[in-house]
Amino acid sequence: MPRTLDIQMNSFPIAGTFTISRGAKTEAEVITCMLAENGAQGLGECVPYRRYGETMESVFAQIEAARPLVEAGISRRDLLSAMPPGAARNAVDCALWDLEAKQTGQTVAARLGLDAPKPLTTAYTISLGEPEVMAAQAREHAGRALLKVKVGTGDDESRIRAVRAAAPDAAIILDLGAKADGDVARRQHDVPFVLVFRIDRFLVHAVRHPRNRSLHRTSQKARPSG
Repeated sequence: MPRTLDIQMNSFPIAGTFTISRGAKTEAEVITCMLAENGAQGLGECVPYRRYGETMESVFAQIEAARPLVEAGISRRDLLSAMPPGAARNAVDCALWDLEAKQTGQTVAARLGLDAPKPLTTAYTISLGEPEVMAAQAREHAGRALLKVKVGTGDDESRIRAVRAAAPDAAIILDLGAKADGDVARRQHDVPFVLVFRIDRFLVHAVRHPRNRSLHRTSQKARPSG
């Protein structure tokens, strides 16, 4: 049976509102790819990233344009040169990995020569809001091991203090985001850890810096600046 490709646009409502420095959203928009071949199905998905000029429509069109190659049986290796990096290729690549795993009876990890996946601790995001709103979010999820706190306002300190007071035992990641202005922008560009060291008794697991979108780790506890 020849390979077929099904592409779907899906929208999933978010509980409440998810707010970051660049805006807020109430739903998660996802594009799903399903490949079917000889009785096996492979699934892959992606979230278009507007920061890189992607939209649901543009990513859908990219995948649709690749349909002839995908349905003709393109390999994962050849896909790397047939499609540019981005959300569209990610969805198709994941679907091909899943299809291959189903057809061979091996997990993706096994095909990569890796150990079987184990549970990992993931971060729950506290979205931007007034300090009391962020504290309420943190309090509700204080039992989680790791919280990621969105910052990037003119008064991050009060927000971080509120979250720490509401969740004293959680490890915390500060997410500086990608949009900032004035003093916040200078802090992010020149001294990404300055917020950490201004907070008394604030244990930080990591700081996400927008310049390279990576996690900068620190094991130090912030001390009072005065």
